[in-house]
Amino acid sequence: MDNDHLPDDYRSRHYPVKENMRFQLFAWRMQNLGFVLLFIFIAAACLGLFSQGVLSNASAQSAGGNMILGYDRFARNSTETHFIIRIKINKENQLTAVLRGDILDNYDIEFIQPTPDVSIINDNALTLTQPIAKKDGWHSIYVTLKPNKMGYFTNTIALSDNEKITFNQLVYP
Repeated sequence: MDNDHLPDDYRSRHYPVKENMRFQLFAWRMQNLGFVLLFIFIAAACLGLFSQGVLSNASAQSAGGNMILGYDRFARNSTETHFIIRIKINKENQLTAVLRGDILDNYDIEFIQPTPDVSIINDNALTLTQPIAKKDGWHSIYVTLKPNKMGYFTNTIALSDNEKITFNQLVYP
């Protein structure tokens, strides 16, 4: 490195300590880059990139508009995640929702509210059935799950009238 055109502070020295200023400048740049990356990482975590938050909150609606799902796009392994299923009942006297996909293999079901009268597991699907007292209104099902594996999972929630929502969730370690 040519030291003639540099200010004194940026010239390599040999006395009292041998310094390589080219390497020192590189180290300072890497330190600044590290600060920027750390700030971006913390901001992303605060916004919900790694679990609950603005970036993680998602909702999906069925094609017929009779079912709306609220869920988190990102979850953490062994940490609770919540699904809120809102269903509009028009004709039937009972509500039947079927959860398919990776839910039974990769999640532990912690809580379902309201508690269904009948719940059946068959063909890798969980069927929840409960009577409905009031027709022509929206009903909600709150499901709390705990992922027991990490990965990218595809799940489907379907109604008895063939309306369905397919959604994905990324589970971090």
